[in-house]
Order: sequence, then structure tokens, then C-alpha cells
Amino acid sequence: MRFSWLAGIGLCSTLLFGCVSESTIVDSKVPGERPTDNKQIARTRLSLGLNYLQRGETSQARFNLEKARELAPEMPEVDNALAYYYQQVGEFEQAEDAYRDALRKDHNNADTYNNFGAFLCQINKFDEAEELLLAAVKRPGYIRVADSYENLAFCALGRKDFEKYQQYLEQALRHNGVKHSIEIGRAHV
Repeated sequence: MRFSWLAGIGLCSTLLFGCVSESTIVDSKVPGERPTDNKQIARTRLSLGLNYLQRGETSQARFNLEKARELAPEMPEVDNALAYYYQQVGEFEQAEDAYRDALRKDHNNADTYNNFGAFLCQINKFDEAEELLLAAVKRPGYIRVADSYENLAFCALGRKDFEKYQQYLEQALRHNGVKHSIEIGRAHV
């Protein structure tokens, strides 16, 4: 009798441990783990990519920026950062495409208008550059108006329109009277 009682307990224990040890994983998240936010991870990748780019490590920059695009392809900031990357490595056609993608995703982003306009000025597409830079200035809540006017001034200088150059410098000064680069540029006129 004693043997059967022990055998019964052993059998129950085996069945009990067998049931406990078998499990089905329904969710791959660890209990208590915070849900992943792809946009936040993408922003971190953007920051890493831009830091690498600033240090001249273009391979690492591109890797992180491409990862950001994989994580959050709908974020205009990703296209804006990729456009800047392409601009820095001399891939101007890809830069232009990326800036256009950023504007398609967010047509109210004044920083994209400014950056794209400054880029177009750099590659001597002055008319479109001026249009974009003026669009940046007109965006509600845009706080870098002086920067856009300064970009407009240098763009006008590039096309040798000295009257507009002076006009845009004056506008930049009205929006931010402490800009040292404007004062230096003004002294050379």
C-alpha cells in the first residue's frame, strides 16, 4: 500500500511537472518589458547617423540612417536626414529625391523647406531655392526665420543679385540682430 501511495505521488508529480514545463509562447515580449516604439528607436538611429556623419564616418552614418528608415519609413525626419547625408557625400540627385519625399510626407515642415532650399542654392538651382526658402519663412511657428533669410541672401549672392542680397541680409538682421555671420557678410558688400 505504501508503495502505491508513493507511486501515485510520483505519477502526479510527473504529470504536474510535465504540464508546467510545456508552454506555448504567444507573445515574444518578456513580462514587464516596455513595448518598443519604432519611432523612438528611429530617432535614436537618426541621431547616431548624424553624429557619425559629423565625424566623417560615412559608412556608419549611412548604416544608422538606413536602419532608421527601416524602422519608421513614414517619418519625414528620416528623409530629411538621408537627404543631408546624400548632400554631404555628393549624391545630389538622391539628396533632392529625399528632400522631396520629406516634403511629401510633411508639407508644413519649415526646416525641410529651409534645408532643401539651401541645398538647391548650393547646386545653383536658385529660383526653386528662393521659393522654398520663402516658404520656410511663411510657415507658422517657424523660429529660424533669420537663418532662412540668411540662406536667401547667400543664394542671391550666388546668382550675383546684390540688391536682393542686401535686402535679405536686412531681413535676417531684423529677425535676429545678433547674427555674427550676417555682420561679417554685410561688411564685405
